[in-house]
Amino acid sequence: TFKEKLFEFFKFMLGRAFTMIIELLGFYLLFNIVGVPKLVSKTLITVIVIILNFFISKFFAFKKEKNGQ
Repeated sequence: TFKEKLFEFFKFMLGRAFTMIIELLGFYLLFNIVGVPKLVSKTLITVIVIILNFFISKFFAFKKEKNGQ
């Protein structure tokens, strides 16, 4: 239904907002605090965010119900 799709969309956007915060904080920590070079920091954080986005989408945002849906 439309309501279910809207709820899925909300969960998807919430997951993306969460990974955006992880990306910002992770890059700041790696580049400014730890001193990892900029390109390496961005690449590492991007890979982590892609993996997190996959799992958030699969197990949180678009999780199938147990009753066969």
